[in-house]
Amino acid sequence: MAACSRRFLFLLLLLYFLASTADLLHITIALFKVKVGLIIPLLLFPLIKIWQIPKPLFYAFLLLLLSQTLSAIFGTAPLRSFEYLGIYCLNFLLYFLLPYNLVQTVDLRLFFRSYWRAFCLVGLFATCQLLFSLFGIYVPFSLQKAAGLVRGQAWLYEPSYYALYMTAYTMFHNALAFLRKASPLKLLGQNLLLAVSTSTGLIVSYPALFFSLGALVPTARKKLKFGILIFFLTLAGVTLFFHEIALETVFKFFYFGLSHISFSDRWTQAVSSFSVFLDHPFFGVGLGGIGPYLFAKASAYYAPITTLSELDGFDPTTCFTELLGSLGLFGLFAVFNLLVLFYRSFRSVMADPFLSVETKQTATALFLSLAITVLALQMNQNLFRPYIWIHAAVVYGYFRRVMDVELAIDNTSQ
Repeated sequence: MAACSRRFLFLLLLLYFLASTADLLHITIALFKVKVGLIIPLLLFPLIKIWQIPKPLFYAFLLLLLSQTLSAIFGTAPLRSFEYLGIYCLNFLLYFLLPYNLVQTVDLRLFFRSYWRAFCLVGLFATCQLLFSLFGIYVPFSLQKAAGLVRGQAWLYEPSYYALYMTAYTMFHNALAFLRKASPLKLLGQNLLLAVSTSTGLIVSYPALFFSLGALVPTARKKLKFGILIFFLTLAGVTLFFHEIALETVFKFFYFGLSHISFSDRWTQAVSSFSVFLDHPFFGVGLGGIGPYLFAKASAYYAPITTLSELDGFDPTTCFTELLGSLGLFGLFAVFNLLVLFYRSFRSVMADPFLSVETKQTATALFLSLAITVLALQMNQNLFRPYIWIHAAVVYGYFRRVMDVELAIDNTSQ
């Protein structure tokens, strides 16, 4: 660490966080998409002299590994499921264990400065996609439009994934603003970075923040009333001045009804995934097994799947039904065990009398940002989003670090 300058370390961390979001920079090999950013985490390995993982966390991930192994053995596409098992191990190493240990090792001010700056850069890129389209200029990765304007997505798969990623950043700073003083102008900019996605998930994540913050922090309820008022006034203003865009994006389910393709496709595949769970309730059909299972049932005769596009209409579109159909009740128990572990760690931080108020406020904002991000994840598919794993590692890593030293200087919002 001493041989590595702070500026170089900052840039290396920044590159790592940016690469974790680059969904569209991938190479398709058989039934998998290999992201070119996978090489970046390896550059950070030398920074970790002694790798560590708390026993409860190790056992929780071991239980998940056991669940996936049993599901692969008893599943319907064992080869693909065991390949996904390898992806799980790779994600755990590169996008959870690595950032967890970085939080324990690197100066917190430097770490969080690079972490939040990565969100800002991705957000500014997505904002440019929207703003440039006003003048008929389409920057790279501008794939979706609404009322003639590009929906911000940066280089993630689509706007909903960009919104999922940006939720962690925006909700952290929103929660922190309700717990302590914040710059209104800066807070506005942080929320605009999420808003450029024009995702329907916005009308879920904000109410979730208000409800959870009101339940966890009674002292913030006075501010919450003002925040809720601002939220509804903003929705009204957007609807009034950007009527067509609002109806095609944020309010599309209310305007077009549940027959809208964005909902109907998700619902149809969610029901199909749930039917797979009913057929295989205990261990599911293995990770990556839902698509092949439904493909085989829909085919008049069995035909081997040779391309990824053949599974597009059969793979799950919501995370919860993917979990149920892939890993069954045993997998659901393993995930629930992990969530309980996170919650207990958060409660331990809040109950520690030696920790400062500022540290507990940061812990609360981090916990809420993760909880709301996990909620937003349920409207998307795929359990292996690197940026979700990283954020989970950052949150849990922060809890462990402040508990270990019993004193933390709050530098995380810098």
